[in-house]
Amino acid sequence: MTSPSITLPETGNLELTFKVAAGDEELYDEHYAVYVIPAAATFTGSETPVFEETLDAGYLSAAKVINVDVSEYKGQEVKLVFRHYDCTDIFYIGIDDVQITQSVLAVSDSQKSQVSVYPNPTSDFIRIQNVKELQNVRIFDMSGKIVKETSSSDIDVRNLSAGQYILNIYSGNEVISRKFIKK
Repeated sequence: MTSPSITLPETGNLELTFKVAAGDEELYDEHYAVYVIPAAATFTGSETPVFEETLDAGYLSAAKVINVDVSEYKGQEVKLVFRHYDCTDIFYIGIDDVQITQSVLAVSDSQKSQVSVYPNPTSDFIRIQNVKELQNVRIFDMSGKIVKETSSSDIDVRNLSAGQYILNIYSGNEVISRKFIKK
């Protein structure tokens, strides 16, 4: 699914937010990724996602709210691409309430903007701060594979190869996503 062209604001913190839910009790292991691409570009599938995950049974009872920082695209004209792929028994996923919001960096009550992941880049450990109810953390490599899963806020990444990763923090019905670089 590809959005129409969107011109993003040039200032503030930009957050992509959407809801996602699984569609079937037996076929919920759906994998998907979200991309932000230039408005004039054609999606090829080789782009780097801003968010990626595989749904689990927790997506059956209620939709999760996904929050992705897209501030790196400030001032650009872009399209959003939602790609459902790389899973067996593909059924469907529900995606709704897609929006990009702009806020001033220093003023926000929201948990998602207070969450910090540091140091970034890192060579050994990633630490997560300011998550009220940390349930689970999944790290995805850029090919979409889950390379680490834990429920700790201190994560040993020494065994990961150098490169860029997507860190998804599961907290209640919210998923907070951050990118990090392993040196």
